Amino acid sequence: MLKYSSQGGILNLSINTKGLNEAQIRVIRMVNSVLLELLSSNNEAQFFEKSAELMRLSAITIKQSNFNNLNSEQSVIGHSLDGPKIPYAEQAIEFSIDNLFEIFSGINLSNKLVNFDN
Repeated sequence: MLKYSSQGGILNLSINTKGLNEAQIRVIRMVNSVLLELLSSNNEAQFFEKSAELMRLSAITIKQSNFNNLNSEQSVIGHSLDGPKIPYAEQAIEFSIDNLFEIFSGINLSNKLVNFDN
């Protein structure tokens, strides 16, 4: 559950972290911190560094998601009792990068960057 409220220039986020481990909670904190630094940056170098950091943290978030832990009991050679381990996190990151490439290159015109102004 995620709740937002804002009052007097302050945005409050309430996140139910039940079911998340400490590493996942740290990533949430880091993403929010870097996101705020990126959005408020007036320095070109900082803008590019924080953009890259946010993308790196996005990949970490994907890798640490609970979805990747559904089939977590792996043997030394990377196979579970049910068959080979499927690298969902890597596939999701590749899928995301491919989508971004398509958006920026104009290959898939149905995928556009959306500007949220509300």
